[in-house]
Amino acid sequence: MGASGSTQLQDTFVACVKALKERDLTQPQEAPVVAPEDGAAAQAPAPVAPSAEAMWKGFWEYLASVCPAGSAPDALSGLLLAKDVREIKASHPLNIAVVLNQCADMLHAAVVQGETDPQALSRVPAVLCTAERLTSILYEEDDGFVNTYIWSAQHLAPEATEVVVGKRLLQTVLDLMFLPNFTVPNTVHKKAAVSDGAAIPVTYAWASGVGIQSAGGVEGGWAYASTAMLENRIAVLQCLLVLTSAHLYNEPGKLSEVPNQALEFICATPPLPHTQVLFYSLLNTVATWDPVGWGMPYNHLVSSVLPEKLVQISSHMLLALLLYTVHTPAAAPTEQPAAAADKLTKALTVPLSSSNLFTQALGSLSAVEHFKRLFSGLHALLAAPLAAAGGTYLPWSARTPECFMEACMLLWLALYVNGAFRTHVLHSEDVTGLVMPIAFFIDQSVVDYQYHGMAQLGLMILLLLSEDRQFGVELNKPFPHPKFLGLYLQEPAITADFFVNFFLKHLLKVDNTTRKREVKRGPLLDSFLTLLANVAPYVKSMTMQSANGLVTLFDLVSMPRFLRATQRNFLYAAKLLRAFNASLQYQYSGNAALSYVVLCHLQSFRRLHSLQYAQLVPQPPAELLVADLPPLPGLAPSPATSPSTSPAEQPKEQPKPAEQLEQKEQPQPEQKEQKPAEASAAPAADSWQPTMEWFDQMKASLPLSVIMALGNAMAPQLERLVTGSVDDAEAVQHYLADSTLVGLLPEREPLVTIVSAVSDRTLQWLVQTLWGIIFVSQRGAFAPAKVRLFMIRSK
Repeated sequence: MGASGSTQLQDTFVACVKALKERDLTQPQEAPVVAPEDGAAAQAPAPVAPSAEAMWKGFWEYLASVCPAGSAPDALSGLLLAKDVREIKASHPLNIAVVLNQCADMLHAAVVQGETDPQALSRVPAVLCTAERLTSILYEEDDGFVNTYIWSAQHLAPEATEVVVGKRLLQTVLDLMFLPNFTVPNTVHKKAAVSDGAAIPVTYAWASGVGIQSAGGVEGGWAYASTAMLENRIAVLQCLLVLTSAHLYNEPGKLSEVPNQALEFICATPPLPHTQVLFYSLLNTVATWDPVGWGMPYNHLVSSVLPEKLVQISSHMLLALLLYTVHTPAAAPTEQPAAAADKLTKALTVPLSSSNLFTQALGSLSAVEHFKRLFSGLHALLAAPLAAAGGTYLPWSARTPECFMEACMLLWLALYVNGAFRTHVLHSEDVTGLVMPIAFFIDQSVVDYQYHGMAQLGLMILLLLSEDRQFGVELNKPFPHPKFLGLYLQEPAITADFFVNFFLKHLLKVDNTTRKREVKRGPLLDSFLTLLANVAPYVKSMTMQSANGLVTLFDLVSMPRFLRATQRNFLYAAKLLRAFNASLQYQYSGNAALSYVVLCHLQSFRRLHSLQYAQLVPQPPAELLVADLPPLPGLAPSPATSPSTSPAEQPKEQPKPAEQLEQKEQPQPEQKEQKPAEASAAPAADSWQPTMEWFDQMKASLPLSVIMALGNAMAPQLERLVTGSVDDAEAVQHYLADSTLVGLLPEREPLVTIVSAVSDRTLQWLVQTLWGIIFVSQRGAFAPAKVRLFMIRSK
């Protein structure tokens, strides 16, 4: 196109924008009557139609010339100015609907005529960018404009039928996602037209492996896609994300009150023709992508970044659909053969939103081979940052995928929504392989804030898995990396030893002045004790190092100064006692080291047992919480190999995953425990004082009878074994391992599992985290000053 032609198109574009601001394009505009010369009769020219085909043609041709394929989200920010859009919205609001309806017209033409009219497809990137630009500006103000003009039926032209622009635009964008020779290979042919309401065949999916056997002629992987197709998929998903981004401009407390019309249209019943193929396309694009690639060092420098971009934006769209809470009631879902395979397991599943079609689809997966592919794909994404950080000798030879946090969130959702998948992971996969990546994320969150959310999600996964007995059994497997993350584990170590010592590394701190230990209160402490209480009955043999650390932690949390610091601090000691009791009553023979250390520190337990209310009445001074208790006469635990780091390496802030978890005990689900956020928030010095009623409640909740019986039965016998030699500790442990406690301890209490329940606060945090990630990755598509879902900090 020459310079004159480009100038003419630009003039047409400017004239069209001016007409949008000055005229109502839903009505014909007549030109004024002009009186001719020589007294001739006045003639009324034909009406001038600003929305005529020629004007819109020039409008779209100019945008297509400045916004080709692969353009950035903010490519049109300099042409479609925010102030112009707001002026049109204020003066002629229906004109905004006219432009968006024009977008739907252009996209529909591309879907219908794309195979025979390449020019229709060439305008698609500009149309998508226009829809993104207008929608993001319209969402800024919570004034009801979108519901009134975009999601309500409107007459946009004389003698035209009413149209809901929002639905029409979304339908055409979804049609583009599965358009042959644009986003899917031309080798697939439609068996039913989209317009007739029939579901699009799953052979149109972008990838296969989970839920479907093949897509585009490929089994268990990505269907063939050229570079142009990958760019088109990214562009269409980017537009779909912006169209569904109304959450960004709502207050966090309104997420459950104000429906997101775009997500409601896609996720609620009745299902769209695209629902099934959309779900499997997004899920398999994420789950079957190989982040390692060729497996050669530095291969990321010569390979395309488009696949990773597609995986990232696909995970964003899938999570946005799965996390949405549908507001309209759902019809009774029809039972599919795959879903009927495991009714009992799925009956125990509590979905996030039972009316969400995508949540239902995720919960209905039941084939073992599909579970294997899903777990292996998500685990590969989770382990990629760990491999890049310490799995190579060549610097920068491996690139960390940017979507590992999305993979972690998707894994938690799959485990929570699909009970059959959770059972498969616990019984058929290497669950302990998840412990190392999650520990890495928690460790990195101390120094790098971008891992903060990962640490929270990782703990949510561990809490969910710990509800099943099999997770505790899996922790008895040998741990192959005794020096992982700077720890020096006493060998032979099992996974439970790493589990315990890693958390103690972040919970036990050393004061620089007194060189004594103090405990770091916070949600991480509560999460660790919850996990420990759930798995303790199944851990068969902890090392002396782990036992020393746990009892030292008990010394700290059972001191009077700690107990009276906040109203609910005694729950930490209660959970630890519950874990000790379960280990002594169910795994006594294998945990001789724990029994030995408990007996060495028996005075700590006796002190708590004999604690009087008068010892807690004075307000504690602001001093360190330290433990310096003498052992039993003649007995001393072997020197513990401390897992804690130097004071300079101590964390300044711990992740807060359990703020979003309401915890309750089985078999009495109505009795909910406190949220860890409440336990960690220490009140002011004069905000709470211990009362006799609180003291009685605390004493009643501390299960000390088992350890008191152990001490009464074993302490006298062990003192006779002490000779003062260096071999005393080993001799005592052998004696404990060979002895029996039958008839000496109280009757075994039923095992109680602490269950993590998803609350509104949990869901709110997940939505905030997800859309925060989307906002950062699609930064140019949104207006930072108008976002209300979270706070934006500038560096």
